[in-house]
Amino acid sequence: MKKLALILMLASASPAMADAPVWNINYDASRLGFTTYWQNSPVNGLFKKWIADVRFDPDDLNASSVNVEIQTDSVDTNYKDRDVEIRKSDWLSVESFPIATFSARGFRRLKDNNFVADGTLELKGTKSPVLLPFTLEISGQDAQMKGKISISRLAFNVGEGQWRSTDFIKEEIVIHVQVAARRG
Repeated sequence: MKKLALILMLASASPAMADAPVWNINYDASRLGFTTYWQNSPVNGLFKKWIADVRFDPDDLNASSVNVEIQTDSVDTNYKDRDVEIRKSDWLSVESFPIATFSARGFRRLKDNNFVADGTLELKGTKSPVLLPFTLEISGQDAQMKGKISISRLAFNVGEGQWRSTDFIKEEIVIHVQVAARRG
């Protein structure tokens, strides 16, 4: 009992770790999109529904974190037949995996306003570490973040069965992120 009291006393006496500021996302001015290639022609798409919990301080990267949840059934490639197909089990399997996530707890400043997020992407039940390079412009209470990352669709089992071949659809998917936010 004395040990527990001592631990609690020491814990309350130590200074609390400062939290990074919360950033409120302006979803109307933000975009989470992707590009892939079908027979060497680009196919662009986006996810219309996603939420992000962003706590970021460029001067205290250790206290920073990002958590993003993407509703996979909100995928839109601006072509109805393709959008129906991409929701099926060979592709995003939205019924079995309605949410994809990205989370990051590690950040590095490269130079000036260039950073890298050391995170984890979970898509279609597969988790993989990813590095997301991004730029961040902060002006007063407003911030603009832009980043992109290339992933292997095959590593996440996106495009299974007859679609596993890269003859028609390239393996690489480029994810584009553009976020407008205001300090909370």
